[in-house]
Amino acid sequence: MMQPFWALPLLGITGLKAKDILPYTLIIMVVGLVIFSLGLLVF
Repeated sequence: MMQPFWALPLLGITGLKAKDILPYTLIIMVVGLVIFSLGLLVF
């Protein structure tokens, strides 16, 4: 989930800093964790 290599071209193209996209990636990670955990509980 914390693989950063997809973000390198995004940061280069947009000119953003890593701290600018970190909150969004954290939200995506938490949502993914909830979905993954629910999937484990159901099956």
